[in-house]
Amino acid sequence: YGHSFSHVAWQDVLKVQEKPAYVELYRNSFEAGFVPKQGFHQPADIPVLRSILSEKLGVKAKLFTQ
Repeated sequence: YGHSFSHVAWQDVLKVQEKPAYVELYRNSFEAGFVPKQGFHQPADIPVLRSILSEKLGVKAKLFTQ
């Protein structure tokens, strides 16, 4: 339980949507992976994730402002 993972190329990510408690990563219209924000060791790591997603996905990433 809780030990699964997968690899997805950046170009295969359809969109990213940030929510208050998690970030959704869509591979297609029907499948999304979820990254819970509470899983980060430090709250300061969340802006780092936003920066990476923004750099890699551009307009496909709908993120909160920092």
